[in-house]
Amino acid sequence: MTRGYFRPENMKKPYCIRVLAIRIRIFIVHSPFMSIEEVSIYVFFISLGLLLYTYLGYGLLAALVGSFRKKGNPSGPEAFDTPITVIIPAYNEAQVIHDKLSNTLKAIEKFKKAQIILTTEGSTDGSNELELQDPRILHLKGTERVGKSAAINRSMESAIGEIVIITDANAMVNSEAFEKLVSRFSRKKTGAVSGEKKVVALDGSTGGEGFYWRYESFLKKSSARMHSLTGAAGELLAFRKELFKPIPNDAILDDMALSLSIIRQNKVIDYEPDAYAIEPPSKNIKDEFKRKVRISAGVFQTLKRNLFVFNPFKHAIFVFQFNSHRVLRWTKGIDCIVLLFVSNIFLLGDPELSLRNVFFDIFFILQSLFYFFVFVGLILRNNKKIPSFFFLPFYFIMMNAAVVVGFFRFLAGKESVLWKKAAR
Repeated sequence: MTRGYFRPENMKKPYCIRVLAIRIRIFIVHSPFMSIEEVSIYVFFISLGLLLYTYLGYGLLAALVGSFRKKGNPSGPEAFDTPITVIIPAYNEAQVIHDKLSNTLKAIEKFKKAQIILTTEGSTDGSNELELQDPRILHLKGTERVGKSAAINRSMESAIGEIVIITDANAMVNSEAFEKLVSRFSRKKTGAVSGEKKVVALDGSTGGEGFYWRYESFLKKSSARMHSLTGAAGELLAFRKELFKPIPNDAILDDMALSLSIIRQNKVIDYEPDAYAIEPPSKNIKDEFKRKVRISAGVFQTLKRNLFVFNPFKHAIFVFQFNSHRVLRWTKGIDCIVLLFVSNIFLLGDPELSLRNVFFDIFFILQSLFYFFVFVGLILRNNKKIPSFFFLPFYFIMMNAAVVVGFFRFLAGKESVLWKKAAR
């Protein structure tokens, strides 16, 4: 049985690995301690427990802990005395850029000293030819498309504000957004503040993407009260200029790279729900899937470059939060989904389980119903009037599938820092 492990090619492996492989195989095949049913029970409940903790338990735990660590919502006229710089990276955003600039100018009008930096490097839709007369706007142009991370790095060289705010060109902010963000920096421990992202279609609907961001907003609020956000949304992000370190130009997720850089400097990321950016949802599921794949590839790239998020001996609370909120979802979510279903099959109608088999039978029926909803959601995915109880299960599975595709794109190095934005 174990003879194959001693073939010449396998003997090149370290001795400890060869021995471990032999022992694992012997245990699985000849273990007198656990039957298939017992193994299935362990796999079932571990998978179920991890899924419940990742998508529900952590949020409830953070909310509970946060309720004992309530933070005030500082505000006042001193916010307008703080010099700020607003950076708007824009690639081929000519259709919305005038509205975005008007929106931003309205949001900074009460500040005594404010600067707007618009970067349109590499745009081919006429954005580079814009003539902007307002002295508060600095327009950085260029013929080469360099990506958002490089655009932010270049913009920071000209930033004059003590607080820098990054906001996307297609995301419109509320008039009090910048005031609310800046007010949060009254705490010295705060290194960055994230606003809230709202995904709303022209008809006012939000769909699965909107529901996802509402859920994420709950997690952000709970996490911030517990200790810190695990990452800030790039649609509306403020940070102290003194903490900025250049982002790698090939960083796929500039907002996450910037967030973790600030955490490394022993600061926290706060959350301000009253500062929000409204963004339209993706035009169709195909574009949304591509966007999720890109984000997933960026996640694995960021994890590789920030191994400190796995070190519980430094930034302990943040590491716990990050692994609970992010890492488990990205690395174990799809595994647990598959294992939960497969292990449930092995537990159907087993007479040795006595009354417990009723629970497993019912749970399998519920899982089957869930995947029926996923299938219907797949068929009707581009129907704007699809009921939420069909669309949400499909959206959930779609997000987890995107993690798998994104992981392999990361391994293959196929995800470029330059990306074709999703149609909206």
